[in-house]
Amino acid sequence: MSMEIKRSCIGEGINLTEIYDSKFKTTQIRINFISPVSRDTLLEYGLAGRLMVTSNAAIPSRTELSRRLSGLYGAYVTSAHYHGGNYQTLSLTADFISDRYTIDGEVISEEVTGILLDCLIRPDFENGAFREDYFRLRLKDLRDAIAANINDKRSYGYELARSIAYRGEMSGISKTMLADRLDSLTPQSVAESRERLIAESAVEIYLCSGEECSGALKMLKNAAKGFERRNVCVPSYKCPSPAKAETERAEKAMELNQSKLYMAFKSDYEGLYEMKVFQAVFGATPMSRLFLNVREKLSLCYYCSAGYNEFTNTIMVDSGVDSENLEKTQEAILEQLKALAGGEITDEELEDTKRFLCGLYKTNTDSVSDTLDWYETQQTRGTDYDPAGQCSRIMQVTKEQITECAKSLKLDTVFILKAEEVEA
Repeated sequence: MSMEIKRSCIGEGINLTEIYDSKFKTTQIRINFISPVSRDTLLEYGLAGRLMVTSNAAIPSRTELSRRLSGLYGAYVTSAHYHGGNYQTLSLTADFISDRYTIDGEVISEEVTGILLDCLIRPDFENGAFREDYFRLRLKDLRDAIAANINDKRSYGYELARSIAYRGEMSGISKTMLADRLDSLTPQSVAESRERLIAESAVEIYLCSGEECSGALKMLKNAAKGFERRNVCVPSYKCPSPAKAETERAEKAMELNQSKLYMAFKSDYEGLYEMKVFQAVFGATPMSRLFLNVREKLSLCYYCSAGYNEFTNTIMVDSGVDSENLEKTQEAILEQLKALAGGEITDEELEDTKRFLCGLYKTNTDSVSDTLDWYETQQTRGTDYDPAGQCSRIMQVTKEQITECAKSLKLDTVFILKAEEVEA
């Protein structure tokens, strides 16, 4: 059958999206809690998610929970926590084989859904708080994840650049920047954060499968009715970041083999898909201006690419550069932007880029996970394009619009994570 999509409201600020396609052999249920980014909740909500999928009141043992899920044909329950713009999302996900592929028609969808809901609704508490032993383990995991991000210098530099580009905005906050708050977290404070998360967040529940799962759906709807709701968040994802009156320049020295250069450009252009094509032409494909000219032709850097934050309407160029080439690389990047703003783009270049993007989009419904990612993104945009529909929209973008996108960009921030000479 072709893909079938149903969307309904099942509670205050709680929506359910069902996606069915017979080509899928697995089922995924994803429950997203969406709330404003805050210094007071970013670490707590992420840690709460890690704790909730460790154990629950019905299965108060991580080992037993893993064993039970393994016995259900390798099902798994995980959490993810991420943020973009002014909003953060805590996601609890269950992934399992569809019932039609089990032995003797065993219905595992309801059992796995029950485990997921127990993790959410019936946490493994002692005296009203998360268990101390699991709390310490998950806190260490979070601390290690932050340390790993700092050790990944490209990623760490990106976060530092974002904190400068979005100074004073929620978009500039990150777990890494809040690491000094880890020691203040307690089992009780994270338990209270979990309760607030469920009560106040916008909730998006997704079910993607190759078959209808009536029992699992009934369980999800009944669970949603039991949520205690108050001050429910109504997300508005678009939050354009205003450009500074003058470009801000900063650098930080570290022991590195190569410097990391970040250039944040902000725009007031309102066309999402035009900006996405511009990003690809400028620096997001193997045939982009930055790759072919700055990296390949001029050999000024080890990598050079452009990312687009559609919430803040910001293009961030990041590159790995030998310190002696930092100034030349900045000039070369600006030259490529100037060329596009001057209309220097061929029909072939634009058409190849649009076809490249459409080729990527067409793979975005090959799996249940990719499909949910796709429609989750559509939900944040307030659109309902399938890949074919979005390709059609992309193919309408013109050279003149690419030029307008380039003209709209203003250099807001230049940040350098500068390589210090490493002593032997």
